[in-house]
Amino acid sequence: MPEAAIVMDAGSGQREIITEDSCWWGNVSMTADERWLAYAVCEPEGEGARIREVHLRDLESGEDQILASMDHWLGRVLLSPDGTTVLAASCESGPVTEAPRLCTTSILTPGGQVLAFPEGWSPLAWAADGQIYLGDDLNTPRRVALGSVSSGELEVIFP
Repeated sequence: MPEAAIVMDAGSGQREIITEDSCWWGNVSMTADERWLAYAVCEPEGEGARIREVHLRDLESGEDQILASMDHWLGRVLLSPDGTTVLAASCESGPVTEAPRLCTTSILTPGGQVLAFPEGWSPLAWAADGQIYLGDDLNTPRRVALGSVSSGELEVIFP
């Protein structure tokens, strides 16, 4: 069931509701300077929720952009350190453990072209430069790669 996503200032206690339809597993990501917030809007669907949209919000101005509309199960939303790029992993099937999982990681930028990594990969973390990310293979345990956001190419680094 969708839930509200709320941003709160820990010092003042001031709160702002970002959306009433946040994905129930809390797929939000914020930059370290607390300026940019990426989040997914979902709709109820059986045991979880299907993603409808991936948003990017400038918390200083309040401007909110829809980066993509989708109809898949959300795996993860990961915002780059500078707030310019969102990696959104989505899967055709719900939260199941059977392989293979048909999942795609989309590279989303405001006003930019949507790129995708090969199926089955999910983002784990960004490199400090915001151009490379660490990803894991959802269908092969303990297999990780570095992905380039400019080319969409992956280089398996383990094993």
